[in-house]
Amino acid sequence: MQDGKDEVDEHIVIEGNTAIICDVHLGFHDIDAIRACIQYLRKLKVENIVLNGDTVDAHKLSRCAKRKDDIEFTTELQLARNFIDNLRMTFPKVQLYFKVGNHEDRLERYIQEKADQFAGLVSWQSLLELDAKGIKFVDSNQLMFCHGTWIAHGHEIKVNAGQTPAQTLLNKTLANSCMGHLHRTSTVSKKTLDGEFIRCDTFGTLSKLQRAYMPYSQSNHGFGFVHDDGQVENFRIHDGRVLK
Repeated sequence: MQDGKDEVDEHIVIEGNTAIICDVHLGFHDIDAIRACIQYLRKLKVENIVLNGDTVDAHKLSRCAKRKDDIEFTTELQLARNFIDNLRMTFPKVQLYFKVGNHEDRLERYIQEKADQFAGLVSWQSLLELDAKGIKFVDSNQLMFCHGTWIAHGHEIKVNAGQTPAQTLLNKTLANSCMGHLHRTSTVSKKTLDGEFIRCDTFGTLSKLQRAYMPYSQSNHGFGFVHDDGQVENFRIHDGRVLK
């Protein structure tokens, strides 16, 4: 009997100083937050940049209520191409990673429901020309591992917001880990009986803090950074300024 099918790809190992940018939601992005993040990263020795899910909002592909003046999917795609190209020009030597988040998952679901004959022909790799630009693709349920810390978008682990999202993440993973998805900055660490510390972080967003589906949230702007010595920094952005 042959082995069954694996539905989750092996995790990706990332080496070097790594910036983690979550939840840009292009089309609903906050330009001041993006500018503050990029300007700060230029001061650091960045070797990798992980676009850690929901870089593209894919609003018109969603099941959410839509208006005629909502941004078109084709416009979002052009914004994504421009955003990636600008990152490449600003950081010409970094390795870029594009991770599929729950919003990017809308593309596959939309194709399956509306045009299943195009399944396998239309993908984020082709739409954003990731292979041609040397950008490594990370699938929806695929995790990354960087100097002792697991990196997820967050929808794979199904962590709810709660009072302290990082605590819920720690309860789920029982390992050093970080994620976006919830648009909130939080950090928690615990010491095991063996004297080892476990740290978990959730990172803020670079999108607008108020959306129609959640106009009054606890969202904040921010991003993360994993140093090559394993140190994790969790940055908050407020009024266009990066705060530690």
